[in-house]
Amino acid sequence: MIAALVALPAVVTALPGAGGLAGWGPVVQVIPFRGVLVVALLLTAVGVLCVAEVAALLRRSRAQSTSPSRSRARNGPAAVLAGGLALAAALHGAVLVARGVAPAADVPRVAGDVVVVSLNTEFGGSSGAQIAAAVSAADADVVVLPETPQMLAQRAADALPRSYQVFTATTSPQPNHATSLLVAADLGTAAPAAAPRVTLAAVAATVPSLPGPVVAVHPLAPVPVGGAVEQWRVEVPRAVAACADAPGAIVAGDFNTTLDHPGLRDLGPCVDAAASSGAGGLGTWPSIAPALLAAPIDHVLVDDRTWRVLSTRVVVVGDSDHRGLVVHLRRR
Repeated sequence: MIAALVALPAVVTALPGAGGLAGWGPVVQVIPFRGVLVVALLLTAVGVLCVAEVAALLRRSRAQSTSPSRSRARNGPAAVLAGGLALAAALHGAVLVARGVAPAADVPRVAGDVVVVSLNTEFGGSSGAQIAAAVSAADADVVVLPETPQMLAQRAADALPRSYQVFTATTSPQPNHATSLLVAADLGTAAPAAAPRVTLAAVAATVPSLPGPVVAVHPLAPVPVGGAVEQWRVEVPRAVAACADAPGAIVAGDFNTTLDHPGLRDLGPCVDAAASSGAGGLGTWPSIAPALLAAPIDHVLVDDRTWRVLSTRVVVVGDSDHRGLVVHLRRR
C-alpha cells in the first residue's frame, strides 16, 4: 500500500492538467521537462528494483532458512513502486510522441504562403549576422525576436537581402525586456497595433496583405520568487487572447509556457503550430540540451480558421540559449 501511494504522485505528474497541478509549484517548473522525467523515472525504477534485489540477497545470506517465495514477497512493494514509476515514464513519453517528435517535411512555397521565424536571441547570444542568416535561409516573412533590442533587430534587418520593417517594444532598460518584430516590406506597409501587456515586452503590427495582426510576445517566466508565478498566470492568457480574439492572427514568441500549463490548455480557435505539424514534443530551451530533453516553451499560435500549418522546424541560431522555430503557413 505504501509503495502504491509513493508511486501514485509520479503517475499523476504525467497528466498534470487533469487536476490543475501544472499551474502550481513545483509542478509548474518541472512539467516542461517531460523528456528528462522519462529518463529520471526509468532510472529510478531500475534503481528501486536493484536495491530490492540486493537487499533480498543479503537477507538470504544471513538467514539460510528464508525461502525464495518469502524473498519474492518482500520484493513485492519494490515491484509495485518500480511499476508505478515505469508507468509514469511511459505516460510522459506517450505525451511527447503524441505532440510530435518527428516534424512533417516542408513543402514548396506558393503565392500567399507565410513563413514565421520565432527566436529568443538572448540579447546577443544570436548575433545580427546569425539572425539574418537564419531568416534568409527560411525566407521568412515575419520574424519574432524576444530579448532583442531595436539596435540588434535593425542590424539583422540591414544584413538581409529583403527589406524589413522593424518594430520594437521595451519595458525597461534591461536587454531582456525588449521584444522586436520584423515584417517583410513586400507584404505592404505595416502599422503598429495594440499588443498585450506583459513584463518582458510585446509588440504587434497590422499588415495589409495579411488577414490578421502579427504579434510578438514574451510573458514572464514562472520562477518561484517575487510573485513571478502569479504574474505569469496573468500574462500568458493575455498573450493567448491576442490570437483567440483576433481573426487571422499570428502570435509568436517565448511564452515561458508549455501546452501542459493552464495558460495554453485552451487556445480557443487557435492552434499551436509545432503540435499541429508533428514537432510539439521537441524542446526549445535550453538549446544546449537535446531537443527531446529540453522544454518546449517557445510557440507560434495561429488562427486555425484562417491558417493551415504546413511544417515546423526547430533550429539553433548562434549561441542563444533558445532554439528557434520556423513555421510555414498557408491560408485556408
